[in-house]
Amino acid sequence: MRIHLSARCEALELAFRFTAKTSRETMNTRKVWILEIYDNFGKGNAFGEIAPLKGLSIELEDEENFHLKLQEVIENIEYYIHHLDELRAYPSILFGVEMAYLAYKRPSHILFQTDFTLGKKSIPINALVWMNDAETMKKDVDRLLKTKADCIKLKIGGVNFEDELEILDFIRKQKPKEDLLLRLDANGNLGKDYEYQLKALAEYDIDSIEQPLPVSEIDATKALCEENIIPIALDEQLLGHLFFPEKQKLLTTIKPQAIVIKPSLHGGMQGTREWILAADEHRIKWWITSSLESNLGLGVLAQFASKYPSTYLTHQGLGTGRLYKNNIEPSYLDMQDYRLMMI
Repeated sequence: MRIHLSARCEALELAFRFTAKTSRETMNTRKVWILEIYDNFGKGNAFGEIAPLKGLSIELEDEENFHLKLQEVIENIEYYIHHLDELRAYPSILFGVEMAYLAYKRPSHILFQTDFTLGKKSIPINALVWMNDAETMKKDVDRLLKTKADCIKLKIGGVNFEDELEILDFIRKQKPKEDLLLRLDANGNLGKDYEYQLKALAEYDIDSIEQPLPVSEIDATKALCEENIIPIALDEQLLGHLFFPEKQKLLTTIKPQAIVIKPSLHGGMQGTREWILAADEHRIKWWITSSLESNLGLGVLAQFASKYPSTYLTHQGLGTGRLYKNNIEPSYLDMQDYRLMMI
């Protein structure tokens, strides 16, 4: 009897432990979809997470298109497993299908045999300070400075710029660059005086700044990368570049110092491999970051990232395991290194 694969999917509303603010929106909950693949012999328990991010996912993953495509994929899962290229325009669905099918083929839940999954190495990660009022951000920073965190990322652009400089000054008075890497994420939100702002920020030995300008400002972003006041990492700029030649063209045009890859937004595992290949070809640093997935997606991201030797040399954006009150328990990844990774 031939093995026949089927799929089902269930929405899950994750509740933040706090109000999560970005320059785009304020979130108290976040919806994801859990996809399960199973066969006609009863073999299942193979899950993937589909996690589009409202206001950021590419155009075809808007609400109406997303639900129609998701239903189509569920009804034709065997076809799409063997035609993943047809899901490039739906990166969150692509990532969920990739994840679930790997889990089906490898029911131990160890999807990649690496030093990380064998418990031999830990993945370095950045701690994250969310956008908030200045006093709350300073308290969050103070708490992190008392931990073993050696890389902190701050979302900026939500409070007065002078207050943000004060927070950075507070950090550097306690920990110099030798002891702590500082990353910033502007979400395209620096003002008209962005060169002045970057020069002021550079006084605090900033490791990188993500997406200082809107994605439409290609020429200005290219000029900033050439000037290199602070190393520029592209994030939102990667959205919608579906095929490898497009990825190469973007990187050769702008020539950033780094890129931040989010598989749920930037092409699933397939697209992420291409971004890594293109970045390595042009000697551009890269790191992988969560798109606020649950522990299910986060665990797979960590496993996937652990395949690459440079992952262990660069702080990854995978410290989101304690965001939600009702997170999925990562029992399938019961290993010390996974727990250590999650600040």
